[in-house]
Amino acid sequence: MKDFFGLLREWLTGRYRVFPWRSSLLLAVLVIYGLSPVDLIPDFIPGVGIIDDLALLGFLVRSLAGDTRRFKEWRAEQTGPIHKT
Repeated sequence: MKDFFGLLREWLTGRYRVFPWRSSLLLAVLVIYGLSPVDLIPDFIPGVGIIDDLALLGFLVRSLAGDTRRFKEWRAEQTGPIHKT
């Protein structure tokens, strides 16, 4: 999560030019879907009602992981190799 906030900070300052559109869209869909009274699988069904919500959350986490991985690669290119002594 710390790396994702770093990504946003670098993007807002203009240094990192790749905006995580897919993750942003998934986050918006997740919030709207979570607040919506309509579900693909109704939440009142015990045990399975939350599966659709968890699936969307899983897609978001996977997308965020990809965004932060690409950001960390970019940041490593910007700072150069780090040598430990």
